[in-house]
Amino acid sequence: MDSRIERFLTKINFDKDKYECFETAVLKNCIVDNEKCMWKLYISLEKQIDIDTFKILKECSKSLENVNDVFFYFEVKSYKYLKEYFYYILDKIIENCPMIESIIKDEFLKFENNNITIEVFNEVEKNKIESVKSNIILFLKDMGFKDVIIEVKLNEEARLEFKESIKKE
Repeated sequence: MDSRIERFLTKINFDKDKYECFETAVLKNCIVDNEKCMWKLYISLEKQIDIDTFKILKECSKSLENVNDVFFYFEVKSYKYLKEYFYYILDKIIENCPMIESIIKDEFLKFENNNITIEVFNEVEKNKIESVKSNIILFLKDMGFKDVIIEVKLNEEARLEFKESIKKE
């Protein structure tokens, strides 16, 4: 493990049982902005850490004195946890825009390699998803998923089925 990564993990009291996730990690760069009280860590990994470990890493980072936030930028070669990271950022977006939760349904989400397809019922929903799509892509890029493509499509068949179910009620 890179000694600088190990020093950072020790400083934030990160669970030593989880150190194995960072065995191949290399801290490429660390930018400390004392004026804004934030750090930016650029980390190269063989494979992305799972989302639960990332959440613990973010939470432990809050323990740093005189630091309001730590931003992580990963460089990885695997899309293994793309779906989990997508849902993580989606939850963060929903906190600010609850309407998104009613639009994105699991059965209308498709993940294939670096492609995410989101199917919606109408243009209003499509426009809403399009308005947050760049935030999702930027976060995923920062997490190491460099060439993610998100496509938002109208699902006419599902829209008609939904209309029919309302008429029956």
